[in-house]
Amino acid sequence: MPPNKPKQPIKAFNNTLDMVDAYTWNIDAIYDWIGEVADDPAKFGAPEKGDDLEAKKAHLEKIKKQIIKLGVPAPRWKGGEEYQDAQLTPNQHIRRRLNTNNVPPPPEYTYIEPPIEKSPFEVNGSESQKKNGNGAAVLFPSMLFWNPCDLMGLFLSTIGLAPAAANKEQFYVPLLAMFGLWCAKISPPVWKDGNSRNHGNYFPAVVQCTWGKAQGVPGARDDFFLGASYSGISLAGPWSPTQYFWDRVVRYERFKLVPIQSLKFDDSPARGNGSGTADVPGHRFGNCAETYPFTNMMRDPSHNLQGIAINSRYTSYPAPEKKIKDNIVDPCFNCQDWILRCRGTVNNFAKAGTVKKLWVPPPAMF
Repeated sequence: MPPNKPKQPIKAFNNTLDMVDAYTWNIDAIYDWIGEVADDPAKFGAPEKGDDLEAKKAHLEKIKKQIIKLGVPAPRWKGGEEYQDAQLTPNQHIRRRLNTNNVPPPPEYTYIEPPIEKSPFEVNGSESQKKNGNGAAVLFPSMLFWNPCDLMGLFLSTIGLAPAAANKEQFYVPLLAMFGLWCAKISPPVWKDGNSRNHGNYFPAVVQCTWGKAQGVPGARDDFFLGASYSGISLAGPWSPTQYFWDRVVRYERFKLVPIQSLKFDDSPARGNGSGTADVPGHRFGNCAETYPFTNMMRDPSHNLQGIAINSRYTSYPAPEKKIKDNIVDPCFNCQDWILRCRGTVNNFAKAGTVKKLWVPPPAMF
């Protein structure tokens, strides 16, 4: 018998978007599409039951404008005003402002020589919120966003719920792959030795999607949220204390998004806390692509939630669609810890069936 052919991806957003076709779109085509969605969200499946259409339009329009301002300038759409602000050099995909307030160092900051007292910038995040699904905006926290990749994840996650037939293979993997490739267009990486820099800016190492029946949201269709790992900051030029401090400030802002009490910035399972075995040395809470998805979707209990993460290396290949499955990754120790705290099922987020490297929490932790 001939081998089974892979099932075709399900079209997204009210059957309007062929995600595989959208893998190849350039930045202007991406902006054309998000502009069309913001102009007429009902065409793409929004609003969901109970939503306010005009409020949804205004919300999507606001997110669209922020993405375009923070992305690289596009040939037709232009934009990039907040990426390449002449008063806030070097260029970077972080919404920022000059630090004129002597902002103190993040907690537990370890000075390096020569000591510095402040970062050149502050993160100037814009408050926003996921709004869809039976008028259930109150279920999703109001959060700060300052990076075009995270904002693109918010935009796609806000349009509407997943199709009724959505599943991992036919919907969530192609959706996440498309999202990662779009991130590579609005914040294009330069790949070298397996690492990515965008004119000195870090590109997201991982993209992630979490889906399921969000707590308190009735109905047969899944909700979902897309996110990208820490990225966008410029560390171009010779390494300096100023760069180091700005890097720490941005990482700490992401850390503050994590709604888990009693966490410490420099202490996490991935850094060796708890189990005594480091998973990803240097890996703090807030670094991961799961940060925005988990903050929005994880409730206690969260046993119904599932997720998938892809290492963004696949975007560097001439035929990235052939490398997607090879780059699916298991959740790190920090993400496993978060899942367990919310009584979720770690293996629901596995690359294939079961997570190969399980984190075992201390007996007294939960």
